[in-house]
Parts: sequence; structure tokens; C-alpha cells
Amino acid sequence: MFTHLHHHTQYSLLEGAIKIPELTSALKQKGFDACAITDHGNMYGAVEFYKLAKQNDINPIIGLEAYVAKEDSLKKTTDEKSPYHLTLLSQNHTGYQNLMKLVTHSNLNGFYYKPRIDKKILEENSQGIIALSGCPSSELSRSIIIDDEKKTKETYGWFKEVFKDNFYLVIMDHVGATNQKIINEYLLRLHKSNNI
Repeated sequence: MFTHLHHHTQYSLLEGAIKIPELTSALKQKGFDACAITDHGNMYGAVEFYKLAKQNDINPIIGLEAYVAKEDSLKKTTDEKSPYHLTLLSQNHTGYQNLMKLVTHSNLNGFYYKPRIDKKILEENSQGIIALSGCPSSELSRSIIIDDEKKTKETYGWFKEVFKDNFYLVIMDHVGATNQKIINEYLLRLHKSNNI
């Protein structure tokens, strides 16, 4: 069964429109048995989604599309205005708690234009979390787009080392998404050569 693992609700301000009651109703109507919500930089809808999904016999997967600082989430300079995107899913209760820690840090300590985490705090709180390589704004995708082979290898190597078997490559096919074909072709080669 296909399952949405990257989904924005009304809590992804200016990026998501569907309200959680309508989402769970649509999932039930279409026969889905699971779905993730991965709102940008927050988990405001987690409890509401969990409760409504359970009421509708849908397995709720709680996640987050985090903003990851290029270097340090405490650094507030011009080069940190455009953080990477990273999709994270809780695998279990420990993962859920770690996602809450990451969101708290991003809003209280790392906020600079957007609520940001960094690789250091992510590594410290990675237990119970599944990491997805992400959209075209992810670190891995951006390094592929600029054709920086060294940066690309370092990036997927870091994620594979930190998340081990809980790191997955994301193949997307969104009409009009810039560079999507280049990213997908690279990720498919990466999958075949590195068994990711």
C-alpha cells in the first residue's frame, strides 16, 4: 500500500492548506491505512493528527520537515538565511521525544528567519528517527545540483553513518520541480552503488 511520508498540513504556514480533519477523512475515504505529517519546522498538529487518525483506523506517522543550518544553528549570518530541508519521521516513542527536542531547540535557540537545527544536535538526538534524503532543498539534493561530488559523498556518508539503516533516499516526481530529473537520476545511481 502506498503511504504518504512527506505531507504538509495547515500548520506548515504558507506551504500547506489541508486541515487535519479533512486530511484524515480523505485518507479514510481513499482506503489509506497510514500517513505521515511532516510540517515545516513544527509539530503543532501531531496530537490532533494522532487522535483523528486512530479514530479512523489510520496508522499516524509523526514527522517533521526540519530546517537544517548549513553550519551551526546558533550562527545568525547572511549565509544561514537559506537552511537545508530534511524530512524526519519518528520510528517509536524515543524518536517522537527526540523530534520534540529538535523542534524546541530550533525555535528557542536556532531561530533565524526559520526555526533551525544543525547536524550536531541532530546527531545527539537521532535515536528512533528515520531520515529521508529530502526534497530539492535538502543538503544532498543541493550538492547534486551544483555537481559537487565531494560534498555529495560527505553528505550521504554522514547520514548513513548517523542513521545507519534508518536513512532512505527520496525519489520525487513533482511536475515543474526544478532539477528533479537530475536529482532522481543521481539518487538511483547512489542507491545501486551504495545499497541505500
